[in-house]
Amino acid sequence: MYKKEVNNFYITLKNFKQHITNLNLKNTIQKDYILKVLYFSNKHLTVEEIETELLVKHNIHISTTTIYKALKLLEKLNIISSLEVLESAKCYELNSNLPHGHLICTSCHSIIEFKDTSIDNKQLEIANTHNFTLTNQVMTIYGHCQRCQN
Repeated sequence: MYKKEVNNFYITLKNFKQHITNLNLKNTIQKDYILKVLYFSNKHLTVEEIETELLVKHNIHISTTTIYKALKLLEKLNIISSLEVLESAKCYELNSNLPHGHLICTSCHSIIEFKDTSIDNKQLEIANTHNFTLTNQVMTIYGHCQRCQN
């Protein structure tokens, strides 16, 4: 990990803890570790993958139920978002506040993130045309990845 990433994480963690305190909710070390796993992940993670990362990288065991509860809270607070991958489990990612879309392979369930400002601009234009205040942009495209096309 780069020092800058670690420093940014601790700023994120501090803000998260303050947010939890302001809402009169209880923070736990388990939530902190789950946030850390998602923060440093370079992919969308299932609950099982989060549980494995916690055990392997941080030597901490958190029950599946506790992870689900923490993820539900983090999603409700708009800190993370989930992505339904067909019949597969939900995958989770830290909200980056940067609009992006997802390509989901219906064969292997791989997820490819993409950024296209022309799509973002078109969505904003559509919202403005209908006098609609855009609060979130979600684009998910289903198909077959290059590997599964062969």
